[in-house]
This record gives sequence, C-alpha cells and structure tokens, in this order.
Amino acid sequence: MLEISGGPVLADSVAISEYLEEVYPEPNLLGRNPEARAETRRLVAWFDQKFNSEVTAMLVHQKITKRLLSL
Repeated sequence: MLEISGGPVLADSVAISEYLEEVYPEPNLLGRNPEARAETRRLVAWFDQKFNSEVTAMLVHQKITKRLLSL
C-alpha cells in the first residue's frame, strides 16, 4: 500500500508502479520501450501471484482455521 500525503491511497502493485512512473519519470522504473514495459508488467504479475499463493493465502488460511477451531 502506498499512501500519498494529501493524495491518493494506492493498494495495487501495478497502480503503484505506474503512478510512480508518471509522477517521477526519472529514474525510469518500467522500461523505455513497449517490450521492456510489458516484461516489467509480466514480472509484477508473476510476483503478485506467487506472493499471494505462498504468503497471503497461507496467512488467511491460518487465521480462519484458528478462529474456526476455537469455536
């Protein structure tokens, strides 16, 4: 999550990276040509999916399991 003072709160990694690229064009974050930007977006999506399946899903499962078992 990225909270901008006096501005938006961004919670999606794609939205954050593209916001930063537009507001602060140097140094270049996404790539200088369409192919490089596409590869950056592919890697961001891959990371998001991997992090969700290996971290977020496990934490949510643990929290729900603990609550259900304590009933």
